[in-house]
Amino acid sequence: MVPAYGKANCIDTTGVGDNFASGFISAYLRGQDLLICGQYANAVASVSVEHVGATTGVKDLQTAETRYQEYLKYGDLDIIQAKYSVLDRQTEEELLPLCKENGIVLQAYSPLEQGLLSGTYTKDYKPQGAQYNKKWFQAGNMEKVIDMTESWGRLCDKYQCTIPSLALAWVLAQGDCVTILSGACAEKEIRENVRAAELELEKEDIQWMREMAENLEK
Repeated sequence: MVPAYGKANCIDTTGVGDNFASGFISAYLRGQDLLICGQYANAVASVSVEHVGATTGVKDLQTAETRYQEYLKYGDLDIIQAKYSVLDRQTEEELLPLCKENGIVLQAYSPLEQGLLSGTYTKDYKPQGAQYNKKWFQAGNMEKVIDMTESWGRLCDKYQCTIPSLALAWVLAQGDCVTILSGACAEKEIRENVRAAELELEKEDIQWMREMAENLEK
């Protein structure tokens, strides 16, 4: 999450979304990383809300640059949310290294891939709701994931844990800056989350789980 610029005097929010998008794209096209793009977008949007109308405030690039420098004085970034699981590792390409470098917490959401890594689904399961269009719930993919989680049994025995605890522990093992956004709503699930935080997976086991997930895409 990128913090807002807290010193803006809000007068009119007309066009603030467009200004945010413009600021983001401007920074992106200049080769900035996603964190700076988000900060720059917030700075541009904060200028927009201080004036009546969509474009009255942001007259030129210098206006945006000046506000961005002000933003950096007050807009410390402590935590970012991103989708992250052993199946979805895209955040490792840019965002995770950025968090490690800058001491920012990466809060991983959907670490169990909407329950697919919970070990509770069978191969005849029918995807529901938001699961329908997800890659790993498609026919052929879901069955491979279920086979993979079943093969984790030896590690579950080794670490005395459940499949979801193991999947969560894998995410947590990717760096001291990584935490998980828990969706636990039952006592059993809370206990599994706590157990995941207690586990210290060995490097070879972490790598084995990674390679298994990578092989699913070959």
